[in-house]
Amino acid sequence: MSEQTRPIAVIEDEFTLKTGLKGALEQEGFKAESLKPSSDILSKLVSLNPSIIITDLDQKNPADPFKTVSAIKSAEKLNESELFVYTGSIDVKIEVGLRKLKIVSYFTKSANPEHLVTGIKNHFSWGEMSSEYDPFKEMEEEEGASQNLEDVAPLEEDQTQPEVSKAPRHDNSDNNNEFLDMISEVHDVIEKKLDGIDERPEACYNMGVSYFEKGLMDQALAQLERSSESPDWKLSSLSVIGAIHRNQGEFDKAIGIFSRCYKCTADSFAKLGFRYEIADTQDTQGKLAEAYKMFATVYKADKGFRDTRERLLKIKAALKSKNNA
Repeated sequence: MSEQTRPIAVIEDEFTLKTGLKGALEQEGFKAESLKPSSDILSKLVSLNPSIIITDLDQKNPADPFKTVSAIKSAEKLNESELFVYTGSIDVKIEVGLRKLKIVSYFTKSANPEHLVTGIKNHFSWGEMSSEYDPFKEMEEEEGASQNLEDVAPLEEDQTQPEVSKAPRHDNSDNNNEFLDMISEVHDVIEKKLDGIDERPEACYNMGVSYFEKGLMDQALAQLERSSESPDWKLSSLSVIGAIHRNQGEFDKAIGIFSRCYKCTADSFAKLGFRYEIADTQDTQGKLAEAYKMFATVYKADKGFRDTRERLLKIKAALKSKNNA
């Protein structure tokens, strides 16, 4: 059974029912099936064998909003089903959680599901492309095309493996100092247990992401550098390393890492993701014109990719306001 003939499963919630997501998919020629959230949702999904599963995070379970999507990702019989997360908003914590689960297709909810539908169309299109297809080659050759990734600040030779900052943290609060000392002690215990026992790339990656979530950037970098030595975990690890440097204000280093990731993969959808990360970094850095150009290349290749359209509109308004000032 080909992916196009397998149904799309929509785990319905109040929002998707109200906006008629199932109907919108059927109007585009897709076969869609609605499922209600339930304790036996996994068995229902396995029976349906969908090509794509669309679901929100567990908004009613703030302690573990990833419970359902994690269970779906872990279900061996659903390995061939692509998971699309359709949620209200995506902040840093949610994005880190999605990265940890290796979920790359996520969208913010909108009254018009056009972007989600476009993303689904492109999902099937990517599958039909050859591994050598590069959706950016043509646009980069066009007159007036945005900057080529070769021109994006690459990592210098001595930056191939980002240095872990050893600068001490300063805080005037005695309580905070005690807390940081306690965290440091816990970290040392964990490190001792890990040394010589579990150096698996996956374990190092998961530990690195956990440190990142807790704001322990130095420890996160140390673990992610270990996991990045594995070919299977290189891109995932470097992607999070880039996000860490962006959060620390080391924008050029972050862009360099995302550029390396872009060049290291032949997967068209992954390339889009790294272009998005570069644009996001440029936007955070305040380089609005550069960010707009990079977001534009993402939008040209996939109009439904994440929140690219919203980011373009926001940056365009900011540039217009700046020019009128």
